[in-house]
Amino acid sequence: MMQVSFNSKGYDCVDDGKYVLFSEDAKRNFLLNYVAKDLSPLSGMLEKYVSKGLNISTFELTGYVYDESDYAEIKELLTPIHPYYTHEFRDVLIKAIGDYFNDLRVYASYLNDTLDYVYDREWYTHRFKAITAPLLLATDSYLEDFYNTYEDKVAGKGHKSFDENFSFGTVNRPAQGFRTELTAQKCIKRMLFWILDISAPNICDLTISQRAQLYGKLYENGEDNRMVATKFLSFNHFPVLFRGDLDRTEEVEHLHKLEDIFDPLRKTDFYTAYDSNLPKNLDALNRAIEYVKTAPAEVAHENYRVNNLHQLLYLEILSMIQNSTKIKECKNCRAYFVVVTRKKEYCDRVAEGETKPCSEIGRSRSYAKAVKSDPLRNMYNQAYRLRYARHDRGSLTQSDFNDWCIEAKEKLDKVSDKELDKSEFEAWLKQ
Repeated sequence: MMQVSFNSKGYDCVDDGKYVLFSEDAKRNFLLNYVAKDLSPLSGMLEKYVSKGLNISTFELTGYVYDESDYAEIKELLTPIHPYYTHEFRDVLIKAIGDYFNDLRVYASYLNDTLDYVYDREWYTHRFKAITAPLLLATDSYLEDFYNTYEDKVAGKGHKSFDENFSFGTVNRPAQGFRTELTAQKCIKRMLFWILDISAPNICDLTISQRAQLYGKLYENGEDNRMVATKFLSFNHFPVLFRGDLDRTEEVEHLHKLEDIFDPLRKTDFYTAYDSNLPKNLDALNRAIEYVKTAPAEVAHENYRVNNLHQLLYLEILSMIQNSTKIKECKNCRAYFVVVTRKKEYCDRVAEGETKPCSEIGRSRSYAKAVKSDPLRNMYNQAYRLRYARHDRGSLTQSDFNDWCIEAKEKLDKVSDKELDKSEFEAWLKQ
């Protein structure tokens, strides 16, 4: 479980010891990179993992002894997708295994028309522990949680609503590994498209508020209802004392400064300006007043406890809506990016397999693609290169080359506006 504190620029994600695990800024790269990733291989990977120790048709154990190498493939795919997976990988994988095992049993019960039959706790425990062996700790409550949920599911309560941590498919749907993660990504993509994507056709002229209402009416009974997190309000930001990637000296000194200012006031009980204890602490109060006059302007912080990535991303989108954040699909890599102006067409990422960001190569790539798909423009491009070569060799003057370029562009525009016949333009280019 993590705690998240949101501000106007993004959020900090911390553990219970207030250690900053990761932070997100206004560019929202973690979120937008996450929705661009292909999670579909996870299903097959999990089935492969579980099948080593359990026959997924007969539910008999194979006797296979798991170790960390058995889930290395899953970890290699999952952890680069979002920092949450790096810090909560064990939790995510155990939940995925538990969901998958329960889905397998529920679907088998449905096929055999034995939905009212429940295997006993000993049968379930033996198998659950076997397939989670390299991950499960003695202090974990996963086994108890998943067995209770399974028991409810197959004991005739298959259509009830479950806790958001345990996402099951419908009773008559085959089991799918990592169903929760795949569903979460689908929901997040859907929210971004309907509410924040300014390039979305037909709805891009609506306000964010109008689009949010439209989305809510369309999907109010969908999977998004699982995204519930515990909220608590704070007038202090999480103390950024334990951030692994920074020198902590300055932060420790700042903490000591705050203690010097506020400790004298904390040790005295007074509540109003008329309290008898106030006069002797007036100097301390004045020091505190001077400090808050120069402190950051943000007053209240919305803090949450999140149990899964779905909750975190849902809250992040709500924060983006409140700050009127706009996103757009990059014309080169097709991934979302945050925009300040609608005119920007390319993101600043370096796409997979590239050496330069989309903002540097996107426009030339788009033009080359347009030329390739347009025979007329392709013909114009070839004619331009021929004349440029003549100019380069000195057989065509700079003045004549410039005149040709101007006339060629004018004629190309006229063809596009259907003011000039294509055959006439083609004949002119061949002169």
